[in-house]
Amino acid sequence: MKILNFETNDIKNKLKLDSMPNGNLFVGLVVCLLGFWGLYVWWWSVAEVLRGVVPIILILFGLVAIGAGISKKQTNNQVDEK
Repeated sequence: MKILNFETNDIKNKLKLDSMPNGNLFVGLVVCLLGFWGLYVWWWSVAEVLRGVVPIILILFGLVAIGAGISKKQTNNQVDEK
């Protein structure tokens, strides 16, 4: 009984995968086009969502910055004590 021994290059050559168009590229282009179409058609809805989300994101980034500043201050105090 002989066990089949394949290498990836052999499989690519037999199936000619390098010459086939990339499916991910096609799907990505279609999804991007649908996204741009959605932005165009529902622009006012997108703008309303952004008006509500942007302040929340700013608050969250501000809290993260405050937390990082407090953490850095505590680290500097611990280094100074040693």
